[in-house]
Amino acid sequence: KKRVHRCWMLAGRSTKTHHCCRRCRCSPRALPPLLLVASFVLFYFPTRSVIAAGFRRHVSRGTAGYHSFRHVWPRRSSLSMSSARRAVGCAGGARAVSTTSASDLLELEAFAKNCDNSLVRDLIEEGPVADVRRPREVKGCHFTRVEPEPVPSPYLIAASPSCAELLGLDPKETSTAEFLSVFSGNHLLPGLTGWATVYGCHCGGQWFGQLGDGRAMSIGEAIHPKTGHRHEMQLKGCGRTPYSRQFDGRAVVRSSIREFLASEAMGSLGVPTTRALCVLGHEEKIQRAWYPESKEKSEFAGRPHPPQMLKVEPGAVLCRVAPSFIRFAQLELFWKRDDPENFFKLADHAIAREYPWIKEKVEKKEITRVEGYVELLKETAKGQALLIAEWLRVGYVQGNMNSDNTLVGGRTLDYGPFGFMEKFDPSWSPFTSDPAKNFGFLNQPRAAL
Repeated sequence: KKRVHRCWMLAGRSTKTHHCCRRCRCSPRALPPLLLVASFVLFYFPTRSVIAAGFRRHVSRGTAGYHSFRHVWPRRSSLSMSSARRAVGCAGGARAVSTTSASDLLELEAFAKNCDNSLVRDLIEEGPVADVRRPREVKGCHFTRVEPEPVPSPYLIAASPSCAELLGLDPKETSTAEFLSVFSGNHLLPGLTGWATVYGCHCGGQWFGQLGDGRAMSIGEAIHPKTGHRHEMQLKGCGRTPYSRQFDGRAVVRSSIREFLASEAMGSLGVPTTRALCVLGHEEKIQRAWYPESKEKSEFAGRPHPPQMLKVEPGAVLCRVAPSFIRFAQLELFWKRDDPENFFKLADHAIAREYPWIKEKVEKKEITRVEGYVELLKETAKGQALLIAEWLRVGYVQGNMNSDNTLVGGRTLDYGPFGFMEKFDPSWSPFTSDPAKNFGFLNQPRAAL
């Protein structure tokens, strides 16, 4: 007896003689070619329009939040997908279509002179010391001036033209020898200067005391010549600072490329993140703990524990970019040390850099100064909540969630033991030092709190 099914295309036909749709377990290979073409035309072009329209709404709102395409299906969009792909994602996570022309961009020397280093100007510097790189407790100040340690024979591995334009730097400059010298830390041009900030660390309910920029140094705050937007540039892996403890202050090619690719991808996905201008390799060899190279299944398969074998790897310097690198742990440190003067000075600087509208309200006496600090806390919490929501949207797991890799501005920072979830697992975590999965995928909101 033939089983007759209801088919959306040819109802009443037998399954033995016709295959049409998944509902009746049929194969799509028998669909008429004309129907396939019609389906493509009807679905593909409106889909282009709705994606572009959703992108335009995302741009016009100017926020880092995710907006679903739940509006009425538009017939036509003024923003094509090709122009959407050319849009430059800013370090804050909100996207903006680039309106910068080549004439607005600066050559490297003029770019360096155009920098305005507000952190160095507004905050307190550590006093003179004989050996600036000597590990020590640094108190009563916010940062230490320290120059990068030179590296041998730097070479370009990768550069981001969109990030260069975001800073106001001509992307052509990334291919010059002077660019290699500056962003490897070998020679800072006038207008650039090195500094490392001090901060603490709160992780898993425990306070770990003073940490700081152990292998990262800021070298300047770039001001875009047309928009006036400020972005701080930081070299990661450029040598020792007073906060390096017993470590060498260097980075390797492997981890630097991971951070470059991940931060630029996250920016393109609309997730608030630091950006990466470039990765430069050099000939200095760095020792790092890692896993043995073996194609066979071994006890290291799946990486159930941290790496335990020392390996010599090529060194690298990464230049990362953000409107500011002010961490929540910077404020925590001065609060823990009972240093209200430096705490409030840093809080004022954070407000000016990240939430200038709070500063304007205080200056206009619409709110008191104390209410301004409360607003700073609220905005920081809100930014962190939106950031975690974006992580969950794209299946991202930060891995190691501490207060020292939590930016007041609400951006993804420090791509260390991170990962993207391939198969849904609510507790999945790439962090091998977290066997309890406290920082697992769906535990991230609670960890952020």
